[in-house]
Amino acid sequence: MSGAERPLASSNQPKGSESEAQRGAVLRDYTGSEERESGGKLRLRRVKDLREYTIDAQETDIGRVRGVYFDDATWTIRYIVVATGTILGGRDVLLSTAAVKERAWSPLHIRVNLDWKQVETAPGVDLQQPISRECEIEQHQHYGWAHYWEEEAARNSEMQLHSSEEVFGSKVSARDGEIGRVDDFLFDDKSWNIRWAIINTDGWWSEKRVLISPRWIRKVDWQGHAIDVDLSREQIKNSPEWDPRKAVSRKYELELHKHYQMPPYWVSLNGEPAVEPGQTHKT
Repeated sequence: MSGAERPLASSNQPKGSESEAQRGAVLRDYTGSEERESGGKLRLRRVKDLREYTIDAQETDIGRVRGVYFDDATWTIRYIVVATGTILGGRDVLLSTAAVKERAWSPLHIRVNLDWKQVETAPGVDLQQPISRECEIEQHQHYGWAHYWEEEAARNSEMQLHSSEEVFGSKVSARDGEIGRVDDFLFDDKSWNIRWAIINTDGWWSEKRVLISPRWIRKVDWQGHAIDVDLSREQIKNSPEWDPRKAVSRKYELELHKHYQMPPYWVSLNGEPAVEPGQTHKT
């Protein structure tokens, strides 16, 4: 199967062995702890909003965010593309999300653990071409970043990186027909996991935008800019509408999972907290 069109990695798609009873049990069990979970503040941000952000190094601003790259095995944002402007000759640089400080977010600024000289002397990256593993290794060696891909590549040797700009506008189809196009992503600004794809259904139905989890995607044709989801048009049409004026709450996320009868991404089928990419359960 080619890299251009293949099913999503097994860790991100509904498992065929999961029965409706299993899914329902997980949802029922979780309902009892809804109040406890909803007390925590979600930190979901839109990828397109990052374009308004400036990257702050230790001594000076580096430039503004142009986009992101995410891997197609876990749908985790791995790199931020930064347009440096005149400070570094106007070239774009690739910064790992591992360089972002723990308390990085301030109004329209993201702070990173880098200095200007490190960025200035970094190997060049041709963003007109796919980012190869060799390119990643060169970048990580220069900055001293850990190799995030070693664990994931063992599970999915075909893991590749994709630009957010390349995916926006992609056609989205349910099992029984088209339903819209990808408008944006919502990501967790702590783990950098893409939690939701924002789907614009304008042209198919009324001007309604809905959220669909990457876990519900069954196939992606990256070159053809087409995404197939394991849902019906009717399910998506009747799903709780996403309001961009409101922050996404855990309560709203639970409503979505209940509507689609899918287990929440933050718990696994055995009731344990879900493991984020690069993490392990504590024993």
